[in-house]
Amino acid sequence: MFEWLEEIEKPHRNESSYDGLFKIKKLESSFEPSDISEVGQLFAAYSVIIGSDAMTQIPTPNENAISLITTEITPHYTDVKESYYNGVLRSINVMGLKPNSKKLSKISLLTGFILL
Repeated sequence: MFEWLEEIEKPHRNESSYDGLFKIKKLESSFEPSDISEVGQLFAAYSVIIGSDAMTQIPTPNENAISLITTEITPHYTDVKESYYNGVLRSINVMGLKPNSKKLSKISLLTGFILL
């Protein structure tokens, strides 16, 4: 029926790329921010436009990025998880924009103004 099909060998996959310890750590915070920075607005806008189920994975290449993410982005989310590979923080996942942060972001999206 399918004469054009040929059986091939299974490609060799380097299994060592899957070695290592992967860990996810959930962060808890009851802090309710009363304002939102430009960086916070940038990431919050995605959640406002897409919806509450939007998950954003933010890479953490260095300490400056980690500091910026933890001070200006993560306080605005209810579900924050850190992803570690071999003990090194590789990314931070955020989901569930807090109601007040959503309100602040909607105002800036509708008016075109950046809230400072």
